[in-house]
Amino acid sequence: MPDDEAETDDNGNPIVDIGFTAVECLDWQWPTTDTGFRDLARAIEKNTPRVGGSVEAHLPCLYWPAKPSLSQAPTVGRGAPPLLVVGSTYDPATPYIWSVAVAGQLESGVLLTREGVGHTSLNDSECIERSIVTYIITLQAPPKGVTCPTTPVNDLWTVPDPDPATPRH
Repeated sequence: MPDDEAETDDNGNPIVDIGFTAVECLDWQWPTTDTGFRDLARAIEKNTPRVGGSVEAHLPCLYWPAKPSLSQAPTVGRGAPPLLVVGSTYDPATPYIWSVAVAGQLESGVLLTREGVGHTSLNDSECIERSIVTYIITLQAPPKGVTCPTTPVNDLWTVPDPDPATPRH
């Protein structure tokens, strides 16, 4: 999106997804100097010319107040109700294999797969949307092994009529 079309708040400041920035800054070890970022961009650009410039999106990490711990460990979710993990098979930001791994680590993990390209799945598949909304309302995950096709979604958040006999948590 060109800069002149970027979303802004009432004061004209660009709207930044601070949650995404926090995850990016804390999940990876980024350079700690301007020079380090320039060197990283050059190194990436040398091998993948179209990607090198994207390093600038992570410049806020230079000034992020918390430093990454890099102490990643399996997540188990001991005693949790079914935990729905949604992954898309050709996700450029969070590879599908990560979704498979997380769902497999969780004691009650259920993987819901969208066959298709893209980072998120909610607005890209009626099947995914229906499954997520049902899960949010009832905590009932779809059966393990469900794969949904990418399809147009007619109504965002079409809420299914839940069974009144289903207990809510």
